[in-house]
Amino acid sequence: HMTDGRYLETSKEHYRCHPDIINFCNQKFYNNELIILTQKDIDESPLMIYKTVPGNHARKNPYGSGLYNQREIDEIIDIVKELSTNSIGIISPYRYQADLLEEKLSSINPNIETDTVHKFQGRAKDIIILSTVANDIITGDANDDKKEDFVSRSDLLNVAISRARKQLRIVV
Repeated sequence: HMTDGRYLETSKEHYRCHPDIINFCNQKFYNNELIILTQKDIDESPLMIYKTVPGNHARKNPYGSGLYNQREIDEIIDIVKELSTNSIGIISPYRYQADLLEEKLSSINPNIETDTVHKFQGRAKDIIILSTVANDIITGDANDDKKEDFVSRSDLLNVAISRARKQLRIVV
């Protein structure tokens, strides 16, 4: 709402995501203060979780920083091949994972956007596939040399989840 060229936040109305997706964010991150104004479709479930084969599959990027997870990449390729929409976004906490996915998926569906959660802010897709990459949730503390993991950071998780308009698919 524009008044004298300035933006005023006048409500907490939400129009983007499937109600079941944004309701998770509403409960977890917004203290149930959002007013959800989207409707449920009678399509598939708005949330799907894919568990890869158990094991430690996350590996360090051999050319720089970050991690990648080939098992998750293979799973995501299979998921994408089954989808009929072009409104697909894939979010990864690591640039290297996003780059590997983009490279593999460009020949399957060049319309898919693959990026890190920071770069996906402000965008939305009908289907978001979230590649967690990590083997474990790392919460980190002052005496630990491990950094906090993406999955344990509520600000990043909120952004990633709320990019999905109709369906969120999480690969773990």
